[in-house]
Amino acid sequence: RATHEVLDTWVAPDDVSVYEVAGWGKPTTHRVDYSTINTFKCPTGIFSCGYYESLDFEPLKLSDGDGTVITDSAYRLEGGKYFDLQELAALSVSRENREHDNIIGSPRVHAYLSELLGLQTSHDPALLTSSRPNDVTENIVVSVHSPLLLEIEDSNGEKSGFFPIPSSDLHFKSDEIPGSSVYMGGEGKYISVPESGTYSVIARGIGAGLFDLRVKNDSGTAIREFLKIPVQQNTLASLSISTGVVGNLSLDTDGNGSIDMVVDTQFTRDQAVQYCRDTIGKVQTKLVRMLLLAKLEILKNLSGESSKFAKVAKEFLTYVIQKSGKDIPPERAVAIATCIATLENSKR
Repeated sequence: RATHEVLDTWVAPDDVSVYEVAGWGKPTTHRVDYSTINTFKCPTGIFSCGYYESLDFEPLKLSDGDGTVITDSAYRLEGGKYFDLQELAALSVSRENREHDNIIGSPRVHAYLSELLGLQTSHDPALLTSSRPNDVTENIVVSVHSPLLLEIEDSNGEKSGFFPIPSSDLHFKSDEIPGSSVYMGGEGKYISVPESGTYSVIARGIGAGLFDLRVKNDSGTAIREFLKIPVQQNTLASLSISTGVVGNLSLDTDGNGSIDMVVDTQFTRDQAVQYCRDTIGKVQTKLVRMLLLAKLEILKNLSGESSKFAKVAKEFLTYVIQKSGKDIPPERAVAIATCIATLENSKR
């Protein structure tokens, strides 16, 4: 506190010239919301499948900053410059997607600094202004929770998001779309893009469980949500967004290029039953497959919140665990466990 008090009242000596450039127009965290979530997942295989409760957080962002530091904090001294990163990204000539850690690399900032140092006589004053810009672009934020990678492609074929590194379980971030931001918070992956664009959104499964996909505006208000959707390794979920209007979620459950389900908000009971039938139908041993389908017929008519559903589901899962690695391949056993959770959370 004492250090802050000294810094807050500091004034440069009269014989020292001070210049600063504060980035503006990049979504920057201004608040963090915490919540307790209860997520179904199978982190280490069939024996680990279940609901996991954890404290999660969501960063809420405004365009009044450079992606890391809000403008009120960065712009400390009179006589500085605001650098409009939002407009910079929109310029068709430069297409620069600058933020906190690389603002200094922009040719426009180079020219401004060169003028200050006497290395050139002038700089382009556009985007470097003495007053704070007020032409805020509205953004939309797409997020996923659970084991998926998220990416967005705009109408020019530029992509922002999380992308797999071949031959590894790692991924990297990219923000080609002008004005976009890609970031993580808690268990979520987030991509912010200007609301005015047309986009294709793809979520790629990298594990098994249930996921939520949400589309919100800058203030954190939900535009559309898709909840408790099943995911397996290689599942592809996709939707379109046009000027803030969000389409239905298309689901390719096994990544074979064919759409298996179209979801409104979450799985209906009929969709969940069909998903389970398709998942169980890939079990090769006929007797095991028939017994699982018989259990499914009992479960489909029970409420997911009833004690009887819980009892039958437990018997179902115990049988799947017994057969895992024998008559049911481990990855198929996990997929079946996920389908039971899908049925439990489906809309009747």
